[in-house]
Amino acid sequence: MANITTNLWTTYGLGYPGSPYSAAGSGVGGNTIGIRENVSDVLTNTDPDETPTVAVLQKTTTNNLFSDWMIDALTATSTAAAAEGAEWSATTLFGRTRIQNWVQRFRKDFGLSLDQIELARRGGVIGVHDAMGHEAIRAGKEIPRNINARLWSYSNAATSALAFAEMGYATGGANSTGVTAQTMANLRWFGQYCPWTKPGVNPVAATGGVTADIGQSTFGTKGFYDLQETQWTAGIKANTLVVSGGMKRGVSRSLLNDNGATGLGMVRNTDVVANGEYAPVIDILRTDLGRVACLVDRWLPQTNAATGAATGNVWSQPAYALIDTTRIRLAYWRQLRPYSLPPSGDNMRAYMQASLTVEVTTPLAIALGIGIITG
Repeated sequence: MANITTNLWTTYGLGYPGSPYSAAGSGVGGNTIGIRENVSDVLTNTDPDETPTVAVLQKTTTNNLFSDWMIDALTATSTAAAAEGAEWSATTLFGRTRIQNWVQRFRKDFGLSLDQIELARRGGVIGVHDAMGHEAIRAGKEIPRNINARLWSYSNAATSALAFAEMGYATGGANSTGVTAQTMANLRWFGQYCPWTKPGVNPVAATGGVTADIGQSTFGTKGFYDLQETQWTAGIKANTLVVSGGMKRGVSRSLLNDNGATGLGMVRNTDVVANGEYAPVIDILRTDLGRVACLVDRWLPQTNAATGAATGNVWSQPAYALIDTTRIRLAYWRQLRPYSLPPSGDNMRAYMQASLTVEVTTPLAIALGIGIITG
């Protein structure tokens, strides 16, 4: 039904010449010209930016773009007795091992015209009054997120052929040819390959200090206990189980016997539903070998189909990682900070950068659970 009073709105909007609300697209606005819409002067970020793994790892510094650290080991356990007055015999000393990793640079460039900057300053940009400051804040969130994602991403360590040669390594292969931006070996790399392998020279198969839980269709305690015991035997007391969102659901459902058909079989015994609150959540796993906290990290890739050892690359999407956070550290060469550049025209330019590497100070500090359905 039409309005009984003329010139009232039937659809509220902004009337200005050429607007979608002008009469028949004539470019001539109606009586609503001059009436301004109400826009909240707030911008809301719709993308996730949390960095859980970065938050829990130790932080330190490195004094070179190529970071080295040493590991030592005790001699084999012996229960033999020493004879009275026995003659001295030589033993091997200084049997130490050096592990290396390259520093990776994380950078975000940004620039704006002076008109864009002035428009924001005068209130012409919704939710932004300092345009360059806003871009710096965005970059300050994006780079830590990118660092966290790199820690678990499926890509090899890489550096230039020149860097390989300078370090005395053999060149060749995709990891040392035509690389202009070196990439650090990440947590996935150390978990997949023997820690004594040179970064960037990835062996064909996992060897040495690798543990893996291969071929389970769902999360199960046996595979988890096997990894934990292997680490414990090597002197590692894993304290954190890093899982994706789908894997976190799998952990809770498995341990609470939620089989999807009959629901939570342990509800009556464990009082999962109490005081009207439904809380089938497992955040801490306490076993005979220690207490492990669940850390949900959306940047840990997951798969919705089991990948056994015979089908494809089982390392490309590990379901979870069992780690000792006290044995892993992020070594910063340059802390995250903005850098301004001189203008190249009627503009302002800047970039945000951080440079760091990962140091895994003890073999077996990272164990990967792979080939598990997480969806």
